[in-house]
Amino acid sequence: MYSRVIVLAALALVTAQQALSQQVVPCPPFPAPAFLRQDYNGIAFGAYLSINAFPLGVASRLQPQNALLVFNQPLPLNSPPNMMYGRGTDVDWQFLFPVRRFGGWFKSAHPTTTAARFTLYDATNNMLGTFTVPVFQNQWIWYGWCWTGT
Repeated sequence: MYSRVIVLAALALVTAQQALSQQVVPCPPFPAPAFLRQDYNGIAFGAYLSINAFPLGVASRLQPQNALLVFNQPLPLNSPPNMMYGRGTDVDWQFLFPVRRFGGWFKSAHPTTTAARFTLYDATNNMLGTFTVPVFQNQWIWYGWCWTGT
């Protein structure tokens, strides 16, 4: 079983987070052990169908015609020298074990993408909640969610 997070690019600005479940709530930046963090700096520049992005999971693209890119543009970078983004595709992070928190620093890589939708699933693939949040082309912003259930 795995936990899943799907990030979908949206084209309209949405200003409020919307939760479908009371068990998943937005949370501030949280400390994580180094082995649970991914800055993409150890991954070679290129286009990928999927990336073993975490020692404990994988990131993959959902639309077959496009790819995940690891590159050092567009600037500014949050943790140089690399970052990962979906070029014309949604990104699906799957973890090999259930996680209670998910978060990171996000921004838009394209001027017409102004929002992102995060859909969170539990280990049995039940949707826990969907959150639509604004993203900006020249500003990194933290988004994180914590599971409050048992």
